[in-house]
Amino acid sequence: MTTETLYMRAIEDDVELVKGSMALFRDNDLSTFLNVFSVPDKIRTQLSKEEALWIPWWHTSYLISTDLVRKNGLRYPNLIRGEDPVFLASVLVNAGFLSFIGDIVYLYRKYPKASGSGGSTMQHVKDTLKHAALTKKLFIRHYPACWYRGYGPFLISDVRSFLKNCELSSCQQRFVNVELNKIWGNETYSI
Repeated sequence: MTTETLYMRAIEDDVELVKGSMALFRDNDLSTFLNVFSVPDKIRTQLSKEEALWIPWWHTSYLISTDLVRKNGLRYPNLIRGEDPVFLASVLVNAGFLSFIGDIVYLYRKYPKASGSGGSTMQHVKDTLKHAALTKKLFIRHYPACWYRGYGPFLISDVRSFLKNCELSSCQQRFVNVELNKIWGNETYSI
C-alpha cells in the first residue's frame, strides 16, 4: 500500500480521512511483526460508530485532508508528551466521514525511547496530564462515549504505567493525584 492508495480511497469515497492497518517490528526484522493493528475495509463510516477509533493513537496510519486541518484550524499542541493523540482526536471529531483500508499502510520500528513519549521528567508528567485533559474535553464535547468507554479507561492504564517510571517527590505525587482525580472523576487514581 502506498500513500497514493490512501489518497485514491479518499477521493473515491469522498472522505476527509482514511485509516489503514499498521504493524510493529523490532530492529530490521520485517519478517516477523510484533503486533498488527488491523482495521477492516470500510467505506464512509463515522467516529461515533467505530470504537476502534476511540483510542486516538497511531496517527501515522491515517491520511488526513489538508482542507480538514485548515478549515478547523487544527494544530499539534505544544507538548513534549501526548501531542499526537490530542491532534488526532481533534481530527477525528471534526471529520464528517472516513474510510478504512484493511491493508498495512504503515510499519513502525519498535525501539527504546529516551525522550519524547519515553521521557520521565516532571514536564513529561505535566504534559501527560494536559494531553489527557485536552483529549477528554474534545471527546466529551463531541462524542462522550469516546472518552467514557474508549480513551478514558485505556489512557488511565497507560498513565499509571508511565508514572511508575517517574521519580516524583511527595509534593509532586500529591499534585499528580489531584490532577488525575480532576480528569477521571471521584475514583481514586493515586500513584
